[in-house]
Amino acid sequence: SFPTRRSSDLKLTRETEKAYDLDLNDRGLMAEGYDFFLSLHSNAAGASANKVYAYCCVDGKADAIGAQLSAAIAKTMGVPDGGVAHRYSEDYPGKDYYCVLRNAKSVGVSGILMEHSYHTNYYVRTWLLNQSNLKKLAKAEADALQKAYQTVFADAASFADMDGFDSQSATQLVADAGYTNETIDNCVEALDASGNVWAT
Repeated sequence: SFPTRRSSDLKLTRETEKAYDLDLNDRGLMAEGYDFFLSLHSNAAGASANKVYAYCCVDGKADAIGAQLSAAIAKTMGVPDGGVAHRYSEDYPGKDYYCVLRNAKSVGVSGILMEHSYHTNYYVRTWLLNQSNLKKLAKAEADALQKAYQTVFADAASFADMDGFDSQSATQLVADAGYTNETIDNCVEALDASGNVWAT
């Protein structure tokens, strides 16, 4: 789920070192009930390829988060930022190419397949095999996610404070961004505590 001011509820689709402990299709389906799905990868291509890419669901709902994540990862790794990309399926017109994203979307959750540059690049491969670097990367990604969610909440709060903008519409703004009811409730609670009043 999206991190809120109180906490975040995270679920891993893989908890072992085994390469194929869960089918990719099933991993996407595990997004059900959550606000956001994130699939972590490194890519493979020629030895000179080195950009970071955020392959976001083609519905566009994860694009803003994807842009922030991609930028944070590229900066941390010291490689170019390829930014947000969309890839459409040829077999399922109008839907995502990547089955994890397509299946997450089938249970109502938008997400990102995050390519942490290319492990076929010597610099990138060496960087990613360093445990200290992975800890830096984890912190950078967590910080980017937290910042992205706080931005949405802050935008909704500013709308709620505007003259002529009703509080139900502010709540709807967050719902339209793809958040679950539980996350909206957490957001409303935090805003209520700060003096904002929302309709739910």
